[in-house]
Amino acid sequence: MRRAVDYLDTRSEIDKAGLAYLGISQGSAYGVIFSALEDRFKTAIFLDGGFFLGPALPARDQVNFAVRLKMPVLMINGRYDFTFPPVQSQEPMFNMLGTPASDKRRVLTDTPHDVSQERSILSKEVLTWLDKYLGKVRN
Repeated sequence: MRRAVDYLDTRSEIDKAGLAYLGISQGSAYGVIFSALEDRFKTAIFLDGGFFLGPALPARDQVNFAVRLKMPVLMINGRYDFTFPPVQSQEPMFNMLGTPASDKRRVLTDTPHDVSQERSILSKEVLTWLDKYLGKVRN
């Protein structure tokens, strides 16, 4: 992930002040770690993610990074997700984020582990979030 952002830094057509992290499922779960370690992202969006339910080594335990994540975060999850259950996984991750309450938002959809089943809600939430934290797209 860092090498990808390093590459973007070399491109003149990329607005380096407007980078966001978007992770889906495992990319969302590990996104807590990636986003806490990468200061070039202005915001993070986690879809279908949460804390892993099993034990983890301290060096890759999401809990150790969630509290250090201070950037704005949007989480969108399924209410019926059995991979990252709301009470055991999603809520603890959201609550442990070091992001100020005013800069984090959690949206629950009436879906299982695939929030893209509610594409209209997903699109509206993500685009509104990006407009708020990166600015509206200019033509």
